[in-house]
Amino acid sequence: MTTPSSSERFLELLASYKRVAVVHHWDVDGISSSAILGRALFKLGVEAHYCVPKIGLYRPEAIDLEAVAKAKPRALLLVDYGLRVDYVDEVEKRLGVDVVVVDHHANAVRAQRFYNPVARGAAEDDYPSTTWVLRELLKLDDDLDLVALGVVGDLGKSLEVKPIRRGLELMASKHGLSLEDLYEASNLVNSCYRLLDSHCIGEVRELLVERGVKGVLASCKLKEKAEELKREVERAAARIKEVFARGPVKAYELTSNSYITSSIGRELAYRHRESIVALVHRVESLGVTYIYVRSLKYNLRRALE
Repeated sequence: MTTPSSSERFLELLASYKRVAVVHHWDVDGISSSAILGRALFKLGVEAHYCVPKIGLYRPEAIDLEAVAKAKPRALLLVDYGLRVDYVDEVEKRLGVDVVVVDHHANAVRAQRFYNPVARGAAEDDYPSTTWVLRELLKLDDDLDLVALGVVGDLGKSLEVKPIRRGLELMASKHGLSLEDLYEASNLVNSCYRLLDSHCIGEVRELLVERGVKGVLASCKLKEKAEELKREVERAAARIKEVFARGPVKAYELTSNSYITSSIGRELAYRHRESIVALVHRVESLGVTYIYVRSLKYNLRRALE
């Protein structure tokens, strides 16, 4: 008798629930991952209810647990959300159902139903996105456009100096796409959350499930969103203040009404490739201040931990 693979065990676990709620991150990787799972759950005959946490917040209160409970799921899938393990336990206790975590962000390790290779010690470069984790878990031969889109969304322009670049080009080509197409699709998808439009996120998830990346590229609505975002980023970029510079460290401040922290932070890191960039961003519409730290040269994982 052969031992089931981790992929087989994961699929058996999903199939056993019959009805699940999927709570996923609002960015490209989270949406692409939820679309991949959506296709897999449909094939398994599992009913799925989807929920996006309050954009910009990482705690149980950001999830509409009342709405989730009304869907009567037998399990909750937390996808690419990066929620702290003690918060995951709290959500599980409050809902009274299993919580299954699929992620690639650095985190503490959870004892069970926890699919996060990076938290278990794998190199971040080996699992650059949650779509990549799902590629391995589900042994995907299809959906590679969605896998590649998640990676491009998380790595942004830093992908240009990553060894994985060539592999993504091959994945994209199998779907008649180029790497530039993936960059464009990533920007279109991310325009939803950066403009704090949760409804748009749900529409994009369904579009990816039904038509893949090409569906996103053909969307006039998303192109209009992207143009709106571009104007907002340009206005914000003109207001960025450098407040500190010492050695390799550069710190900036910004206030805006859109959640463009990672967009601006990644652009600053790309411009200053030899530096450690810190961005303090006040999002007035959320009433929250974020600190974003990134470097293309230095490994910051240990320092941030």
